[in-house]
Amino acid sequence: ALIMPQEEDFGITPIEAMSYGKPVLALRRGGAVEYIKEGVNGEFFDDPVEEVLADGARRLKQNLPNYDTNVIKKMTEKFSVDRFKKELVNFIDSQTQARFIN
Repeated sequence: ALIMPQEEDFGITPIEAMSYGKPVLALRRGGAVEYIKEGVNGEFFDDPVEEVLADGARRLKQNLPNYDTNVIKKMTEKFSVDRFKKELVNFIDSQTQARFIN
């Protein structure tokens, strides 16, 4: 598992950890709230103080047997290089076609 105690706009490190099927314990702020689903690919804690972080770590450890490595990995596919390339090419094609039609 990965513990992300800081707030980040996006946070590539949690995505990388999840691409290996590892759940993430994250502060419930910033970009993490967009891609972490509690009980599916990680857990949240609400305040960056020791007691709250410790409770989050306890919940994460308690739920470790319930996380499915393959499900966690699959959730990161939307951030893949291949998807980025494909969507970029599709966008360029759609813009090019729109110019020829008009």
